[in-house]
Amino acid sequence: MSECGHDILDAYYNDELKMRIGRTWASIMRCQDGDDYDECGPAESRDHNNHPYTKILDKYLPNKSIKILELGAGDGSETRMFMDHGYENITGITVGGKNVERAKKLFNVELHYMDMHFMDFPNESFDAVVGFQTYEHTPAPLLLGLEINRVLKSGGIMLMDVPGGEWHMQKESNPHHLNVLEPWQGHAMLMRSGFSNVECIARSTGVNEGLEDSKYIFYGKKNGSGGHNNHFNDVVNGKFLTKE
Repeated sequence: MSECGHDILDAYYNDELKMRIGRTWASIMRCQDGDDYDECGPAESRDHNNHPYTKILDKYLPNKSIKILELGAGDGSETRMFMDHGYENITGITVGGKNVERAKKLFNVELHYMDMHFMDFPNESFDAVVGFQTYEHTPAPLLLGLEINRVLKSGGIMLMDVPGGEWHMQKESNPHHLNVLEPWQGHAMLMRSGFSNVECIARSTGVNEGLEDSKYIFYGKKNGSGGHNNHFNDVVNGKFLTKE
């Protein structure tokens, strides 16, 4: 990141503006919570041997002993399904106001209430970060990609199952999907976030009410220890505007 203008930026982003930014961000995230309905389906559809999500994990994360972070864990039903499938070293986070309580009560799963863009975990905490129908809910794909990169160990794996196509971004009917990216856009965004070997695999395609409806899997590996050799390096390394 260029050093030019840092003094001006430091002065501009005063405490009042930072508070306004924080409240605006918190309001956006509050609209994304999954109170009481964010689940992976009824019990009869959560057959962990045949569910498409567990099949994705089997293919891309065959080592079930690795340490996994699940973003957008909803009410814990997905996390429970993954644990039943053998992925017991998995941590889930959610922003649903009631989901932490529901996860414990319904599925005996300990979720963390946490914003996936600003997580409490230390650097290089996980071997893999996964998200199923989660990436499209971020208002800031680059920011999320950088945060995923931060909590991954060197060479760690990012695995996102995301929707694509016009049906998932209708302005009138789906206020929760904030960025339904075309494959090339998601690929470029994740490469900028510090991932290498990024692949975009079409999982299924179809037509929904005459509009394109696709599913994609984004897969990538953390590039080294986080040194991107580009102008996002300062963000990843925690060099924020406020001086010590």
